[in-house]
Amino acid sequence: QKLSEVLKVRGRVLPVCNTPLCLCAEYDDGTIIQGESLIPTIEKKIKRVYYTKEDARALDEAVEAIMEADLVLLGPGSLYTSIIPNLLLVEISEALVKTSAECVYCCNIMTQPGETTGYSASDHVLALHEHAGHAFIDKIIVNDEEIDDETYERYCDQHSDVVLIDEKKLHKMNIEVIEIKNNKENSIFCGTLHYETKELDDTHLSHYPQEVQEKYMREYVQQFDNKKIICVCNRCLKGILLGKGNGIHLLELLFNK
Repeated sequence: QKLSEVLKVRGRVLPVCNTPLCLCAEYDDGTIIQGESLIPTIEKKIKRVYYTKEDARALDEAVEAIMEADLVLLGPGSLYTSIIPNLLLVEISEALVKTSAECVYCCNIMTQPGETTGYSASDHVLALHEHAGHAFIDKIIVNDEEIDDETYERYCDQHSDVVLIDEKKLHKMNIEVIEIKNNKENSIFCGTLHYETKELDDTHLSHYPQEVQEKYMREYVQQFDNKKIICVCNRCLKGILLGKGNGIHLLELLFNK
């Protein structure tokens, strides 16, 4: 309740765990790094992420919220350091498989250096499933708008690229692809947003421009008005579900660095 008040969010904000946790990453070459903030700085392919505390348990309230939900939204956000950490708790991953809620992943628009370089949309989903230990994503929301050359070059300068939407692979995984196209007259790609701010920044571009991602998710959740909605990520995207009836935000616990 206090967290909900501080973040000024309508509904509940729940940590998945009330125990301090430390996230680690193992890379394909066997290298291991400890600390969420350090993981993206190692420019190697991530094999898996895990907690040092193997017996950490999820909050019962978080599990109950997933089981009672009508819609579970995952992302957008850093794949290995924002979204997947929620799935590492057995109770959460099992609840995502057992729930009757529709599980939808909002895919990042751009790849993230140090985490998802070279990843396609299906690679993102595969990483989610592998860490959860089960296939549970029903649908994926993707961008269907071209990026102008100038903006694309700015992303390339930061070693980031457009996430390939490999529909055939996604369909083979029994995942429905939801393509949402922006209004060209009001395209956010004419200026790239710097994470949570409205300032343009050439030095730190966002792999999930918040304004356009929130627009995608708002459009999709229209059909779930007055239903129970959960957003799984470690950043509470306040603009997405405000005013959506009994919307519930599920917020992951911040890690010890």
